[in-house]
Amino acid sequence: MNTAKIKKYILPTLPYIFVFWFFCKFGEEDRISNGADVIHRLTNTMISLNKVMANPMISLNIRDIFVGIFGAAGVYAIVYIRKKNAKKYRKDVEYGSARWGNKKDIEPFADLKSEKNIILTATESLTLNSRPKNPKY
Repeated sequence: MNTAKIKKYILPTLPYIFVFWFFCKFGEEDRISNGADVIHRLTNTMISLNKVMANPMISLNIRDIFVGIFGAAGVYAIVYIRKKNAKKYRKDVEYGSARWGNKKDIEPFADLKSEKNIILTATESLTLNSRPKNPKY
């Protein structure tokens, strides 16, 4: 396997390994924290999270590993959805590739009879007809 394939598959997964580690540590702290209800357990977890973070090894408790997997999967799902909903209107065309329009570009939007057009500039005008001959325009 060449280095390009390694970079393609390994580098995008590195952040999720760190997210997995963090959520494993968070699950471990939640498991050993004391509190009667969810709110007290979460506040105790947040306050004493530095005790668990002192040891870099993850816990091998199955609950902690599942918390890490679900946390990493949740972050991956959020990133995936955000990436899919990214609005790239012009595929494979760089922004800034615009050019000034000319008479040929506005011809489809103008009527052949000049009295049925609204004058925009000395060379450009638009039709006043609400139904142009070509519905594309």
